[in-house]
Amino acid sequence: MDMIIEAKDIVKTFKVKKQSIFDKQAFFTAVDRVSVRIPRKKTVGVVGESGSGKSTFAEIVGNLQQPTSGEILYYGKNIKELSKAEYKKYRSNVQFIFQSAKESLNPFFSVKEVLMEPLKIASDSFDMNAALHQIKEMLHRVKLEDSILSKHATEISGGQAQRVAIARSLLLRPQLIVCDESVSALDVSVQKQILDLLLELQRELEISYLFITHDIGVVNYMSDSIMVMKHGKMVEQGTKEEVLFAPKDEYTQTLVSSSFLFDKENHYAM
Repeated sequence: MDMIIEAKDIVKTFKVKKQSIFDKQAFFTAVDRVSVRIPRKKTVGVVGESGSGKSTFAEIVGNLQQPTSGEILYYGKNIKELSKAEYKKYRSNVQFIFQSAKESLNPFFSVKEVLMEPLKIASDSFDMNAALHQIKEMLHRVKLEDSILSKHATEISGGQAQRVAIARSLLLRPQLIVCDESVSALDVSVQKQILDLLLELQRELEISYLFITHDIGVVNYMSDSIMVMKHGKMVEQGTKEEVLFAPKDEYTQTLVSSSFLFDKENHYAM
């Protein structure tokens, strides 16, 4: 099976602010020897409570942060060893959808300008008309009307903003999208619409997702395999069935027992 990304033994530490100049420098380990493999056309869910290190790990996978140690492989090659052309391909092929869509959209830009920006950056010979056609096509895929192009983030709903963010992440035709708590700020009914849209797009465009969430129900709904994180460590990893329905780790058992499972037929079900 083709692996788009392999993260191997990722460690990320941060310096802790000294209380005085005489204190010895202390470090906080946000991610502690975490590994994951992300295959084509599949969803890997990463679940854990706030502060578990899951978002830091996701940003390292997408090269938004640098690991203290460990390596990220893109189709088997360390991203630090990629040529300029290879890195540009990696950068286009790994995109993000963040938690607060409105905050991730420039408030001074119209939706049209927001969506034009990645196409301008990625293109060697930018064509405005071709770009606009591509943008409209993508808006239709995420079920938005062309009329939204003239609006700003402050003029659209949270659900619409999230659809714009999804459209932006898809414009460069990525193979992997990192969804970092991408529905947690939405009402439950809107969450369901966005999750169903992501699943539909995955089938149509053969995308992989690294899906970061604190919600067991959502990770059940979206994922093929699941990794559970606690205090920066991976405490359990396996297929959805193994992790959620036969958890081995005590922390995973606690998460599952205190959560509703979000299933495709019944919305929420134990």
